[in-house]
Amino acid sequence: MKQKQLWGKLKNYLLQKEEYQPNIQKIEIFPYEETNEYFEYNVNEVKIKQLKGQNVLDRDTLVKINENPIDNTGSFYWPSEQILAKYLIENQELLSDNIFELGSGKSGFCGLVLASLGKIVTITDGNEQILEELKQNLQENNHIKTQCKLYRWGEVIPDLDYNTAIMADCFFFEKYHNELLITIKQFKKIIAAAPSRGGSLERFIELSKDDFNIIKIEYLNVFIIIFQKK
Repeated sequence: MKQKQLWGKLKNYLLQKEEYQPNIQKIEIFPYEETNEYFEYNVNEVKIKQLKGQNVLDRDTLVKINENPIDNTGSFYWPSEQILAKYLIENQELLSDNIFELGSGKSGFCGLVLASLGKIVTITDGNEQILEELKQNLQENNHIKTQCKLYRWGEVIPDLDYNTAIMADCFFFEKYHNELLITIKQFKKIIAAAPSRGGSLERFIELSKDDFNIIKIEYLNVFIIIFQKK
């Protein structure tokens, strides 16, 4: 399944128009091998695992995640993660040494890739159930040093020692835009990847333009957005 097809399925699921049954392992950004338990991606000769059980949710797990007050979009594997990772591999000069990943979801894929490049990476999500599954995935990749923590948008980040934040596909639900803006204003630079999704991306850009200089680049059927604090 190509990225654009998968985004359509994910969007329809979030809008409750159809069941969530995409074949997500067919995202074709990095080569991978399949085992009984996981997909193992080869990223610049580094192996990064994605647990199979995290790809397609059973209904009971989804109900449990939905009981959390934070949205459940991190339950799904979003193709923007891999696209952002690929872009940052090709443009490492954009990165600082310390990276804070926002809304990583279960996989933490992009954060793992950057950590494999020698960056100090903290991977975060605001949903406690999803965070527990993120920890499982990071344990499967314990050859790559990272840390993860619960972080909810809008909160002050204590002892902030990060110049750069990254995020993939975090603009869909506009009711969280104000909290997300509060969060990213704590960083000097934010690098994101996302499709337009009915203009939700463009509306967030409009909301944030008073605080940031913004570059929007089309890349592999999505947009890379670089927010540089004024």
